[in-house]
Amino acid sequence: MFALQVVWFYLLMLIVPLAIGGLFFPERSVISPVSYLAGLATAWGTYEIIGLPCALLFKTSLTTLTVLWSAVMILLTVAGVLVRYTHGRMALLPAKGLQLSRTARILLALVIVMVVLQTARTVTGYFLAFDDSDYLAQSTTALYTNTINQYEPQTGRQVDILDQIEPHHKIALWGIIWATMTQLTGIHPSILCRTLLPVIVIPTAYIIMYLILKDMFGGEEEKPLAGLLFLQIAYELGSCGGGVRQWWLLMYSWYGKTVTAMLICPFILYLFLILENETNKKHQLQLWVLLALTAWAGCMVAASSFLMVPFLLGVLGLCHFVRKRNLLFCIKLGICTIPCLALYYITR
Repeated sequence: MFALQVVWFYLLMLIVPLAIGGLFFPERSVISPVSYLAGLATAWGTYEIIGLPCALLFKTSLTTLTVLWSAVMILLTVAGVLVRYTHGRMALLPAKGLQLSRTARILLALVIVMVVLQTARTVTGYFLAFDDSDYLAQSTTALYTNTINQYEPQTGRQVDILDQIEPHHKIALWGIIWATMTQLTGIHPSILCRTLLPVIVIPTAYIIMYLILKDMFGGEEEKPLAGLLFLQIAYELGSCGGGVRQWWLLMYSWYGKTVTAMLICPFILYLFLILENETNKKHQLQLWVLLALTAWAGCMVAASSFLMVPFLLGVLGLCHFVRKRNLLFCIKLGICTIPCLALYYITR
């Protein structure tokens, strides 16, 4: 039974984002990493958009939020499949196939080995994590009370979210989404976060790094893979070396602040790089919508995103303005920061 629940969890975490990603990148292959990242950001951003009114205004049950979000996910999944089908792009792999040199194949094999070893150690190891008193406490409290942060995990008091201890952590619904996933899969939030989630987060973080490196090196294969392998070794030393055992990707990959730094912010950078060179007006609009949803996803993942995302977009906008003098582009970046700044303001 548990094995089936695990399979169901990974199907939800992999198949649904890949399908939703077809809304933004229908021309890419079905298992395109970019499509997956777009779908994941959309799913997480949508959860925050739906969850905040449920938590702050209507004070609905967790079950209500789960049903509403699931309904939207089903609609987006179907829409993504239909959009991809109408574009006639249902192939699993890129049209050109995987054409790698001998050196690139060796580097890719080493990168995969590192990913497997690092993920396996995180999944099977034990790391004392004091922040679980907040992250997983939110999940279990929401699950057992069927509410959305209406009870303060640290004290058990029933109190309004904005009056709780560290309300900014309650507005970011990262802990709540895993209570929702428990309702959908039947697996306890502690198992979801500490054991199953690293299998998603660690490889996905490396995929984003590879995409950015590949863009920087003009589409080459060997240099991005070599750079990625170097980063993996550096992260390994950072997480296991004496005195510096704080590399959160490998130590605490289920933390919201880890996901912000290793998934959300790098994906924002990657979208920025794509937007700068995109000339198709329709696809530009799709990418701007995706960037806004990714900012919302940051708000859901961690309260640190309330400032990290605007700061990152501000720096990118300044660089863009210095290079291309495109004020409208910078204004659009500013619009994407509004949710983050608004949530920071109401919880400061």
